[in-house]
Order: sequence, then structure tokens, then C-alpha cells
Amino acid sequence: MAKQIKADNFGGSLLISKGIIIGKRQSDFYFKLKIAKYSPFIFQQRYESNHFSWNNENEFFNIDEQEVRAGLSVPSIRLKGEFATKFVTNYIYCDANAHFQQIGDTVLNLTSIRLHKDFKLGRFFIKNKIVYQLPPNMGEDIISTPEWSFYNTTYFDLNHFLDKISVEAQVGFDITYCSKFKALGYNPVVGQFHQSNSEVYAGEYPIVNAFINMRIKTVLLFFKYENLVNMFRKDKYYFILDKYAMNIAAFRF
Repeated sequence: MAKQIKADNFGGSLLISKGIIIGKRQSDFYFKLKIAKYSPFIFQQRYESNHFSWNNENEFFNIDEQEVRAGLSVPSIRLKGEFATKFVTNYIYCDANAHFQQIGDTVLNLTSIRLHKDFKLGRFFIKNKIVYQLPPNMGEDIISTPEWSFYNTTYFDLNHFLDKISVEAQVGFDITYCSKFKALGYNPVVGQFHQSNSEVYAGEYPIVNAFINMRIKTVLLFFKYENLVNMFRKDKYYFILDKYAMNIAAFRF
């Protein structure tokens, strides 16, 4: 068992890890506890420009965070799972008008479960991650997150066929998908993402990219065709942010 404790004037963290045997498989278990207290960022407290200004120095309180993480990994079968929950007191968010607000009467709770599972079939590699997040205990006008998220990367390793010419290469694709959630807005004047009062929702759209990675001695080459699904949709625009559509299918290198 290994323990590591770090602390300062504003909080501390604790890490406990231990190797265990499940069946006949070596596994690793860990537990993390983090307690922190910090003041709002300077940008959240005060800002002055031609179009926006605010002064929250005497209005905002320090933020308190308590976070617990527990996970288990089984390297022999490429499996890892994690449970995490966080409590935030005096949570600060950016409202639909791109102004910062603080919630002092309710403690924000964010809880998630993550599962990583990788497969290796010959020279095919498949990496998967699934995330389930409990709906936050605050409304969409304060925080908006997808309930389900899925990430996949699948590629074929060509190194065996190119070894004689000192070239490394992988060809494959990646997929990102999440459930429906209210899209954020973006204000370029202050460079800040914020909550939106529109009815635009993101999610329920698979983002698929095909790629080729190559390494020739010290030269790295990367080719990608982004957003393949866009080529087969009648509606060519998918909004990842309020008023900001995702790039259409395009080749990049």
C-alpha cells in the first residue's frame, strides 16, 4: 500500500493505492480524496473593456471543493473503471449575458462513472471509453452536461509491413458521441464560454474522423478527414455551440 499526502494553506489531497488479486489477475485499486479552498479567478472578480465590465471583488466568496475518486484497473485485460463525485460550494458560472454569477445557497454535485476497455486483435487496436454522468442538481441555465459520452479509436498498425524501410504508420478512425444536452454559447469579446438562453442543443451526433499517422525517421506526418458523417446528412450543419456550427467534412494535414 502506498500513501501520499499533500497539503497547503488552502487544502490538501490524499492518495491510497494497492495491488490486489481478482481471480488470478493482478489488479490495481486506488482512492483519491481532494479538499480545496480557493478564491475566484481575477478575471471572474474584475474586468474592464469598452463593451463589458464587472467588479465582483466584494461580492464573491471563496470556493470550496471536495472530490472523491475511486478506481480499479486490470492491466492484463486492458480494463479500467472509475467512480468520481465532486461537491462545490459557492460555484461560479458564466450566465447567458457572459457575466459571472455565484451560487451560494446550493452545493453543486457532479458524479460520474468512467469505463475504459481496450482490445487488441492481431494488429488491430480498439480503444473505448464510456462516461455516465448523473444530471447535475442545478438547472441547464447554470450548468449543462451530457448524461452519456462514448469515445472510440480504432486503428491498424502497419509497422510490421514497413519495418524494413524505417517507417512507422497507423491507419484508422475515431468516434465521439454523447447524449443530448443544452449547447453553450461563446462570447468572442471576452473570450469566454457561457450558458445560453436559446433552444439549441448539442449531442446525438456521431463525430467520425479517419486518419493516417506516419513517422519517417524524425519526420511526423498526420492526415485526417474530419466529420465523415457530414457527407451523408441532408442538414449539413451541426451546432456544437449556440450560433457556432461544426466544420463540414474536410481533409486536413
